[in-house]
Amino acid sequence: MEIQSDIIEKSAANTHPFVGVFFNIMGAIRQPLIVLDRDLTVLKANHFFYLQR
Repeated sequence: MEIQSDIIEKSAANTHPFVGVFFNIMGAIRQPLIVLDRDLTVLKANHFFYLQR
């Protein structure tokens, strides 16, 4: 799962420069946070999301 999200993150950062900034901000948020696609597949989850499981 983590490998897939890294690939998505890198390809998205190449497509849209602001996406890399978004992922950096997401990593700094101390509340559980996930990013889903329209099929409700997890694209990215921060560290605190995995701690809450």
